[in-house]
Amino acid sequence: MKILFLVFLLLITTFSCVSVSQSYASAQQAQAVIETNHTAQLALVGQITISVILSFLVLLLLLMLFLLAHKLMKKQEEVALPVNMRMQERKYPAINAEIKPEREEDEELLALPSDWGW
Repeated sequence: MKILFLVFLLLITTFSCVSVSQSYASAQQAQAVIETNHTAQLALVGQITISVILSFLVLLLLLMLFLLAHKLMKKQEEVALPVNMRMQERKYPAINAEIKPEREEDEELLALPSDWGW
């Protein structure tokens, strides 16, 4: 009877050690899953941050391109002459007016030579 009791005690001890080992392994697996989830959350926050920064940079680049294109279009509308050679109508209202000499002597000075082909 003592031997039977010892065998049962040995079986109970063996099964309890196996159960404790299995519980410990399950706890370790649960801890690994928790750490994996935490790492995934950190990675997701990093990806969102990078996406927001890249979107902002793309919008900034598009805005810069738009402003550059607008500036170039505005510049093309202007005359190709340098600024100091441009004659604006408001500064010279009599540009197309007929030039009349004040004196008769000035009339000779204003006349074009005949060999110019005018």
